[in-house]
Amino acid sequence: AALEKASGSDLGAFFHSWIYGKGHPVYDLSWQWNSDRRSIKLHVKQLQTEPSFPNSIRVDVVTLKGTRGFVIKPTGKETTQELDLDSAPVTVQLDPDNTILKEVKSKASI
Repeated sequence: AALEKASGSDLGAFFHSWIYGKGHPVYDLSWQWNSDRRSIKLHVKQLQTEPSFPNSIRVDVVTLKGTRGFVIKPTGKETTQELDLDSAPVTVQLDPDNTILKEVKSKASI
């Protein structure tokens, strides 16, 4: 209750997953570059048998011009988001600072 009051957010789903629930997220990250639209489509799937984990996930998209950070907010076990970029991605890193207890499987479709 104190954390909810201090943050001004409902933390029920977070505590239900991380404190009272079992397991950890197993993320499957795939991405596709659209050169015509100059955008990247990110698809994040949670593969664990337990319910989805609702926490936001930082994603870094590395291009030859630098790194851009984005935040994905899952709404369930599958989330897709399209993001505009100035140049084609070289790689994409899910939770690059390793702040979430997780497993990650990643693949690109160029």
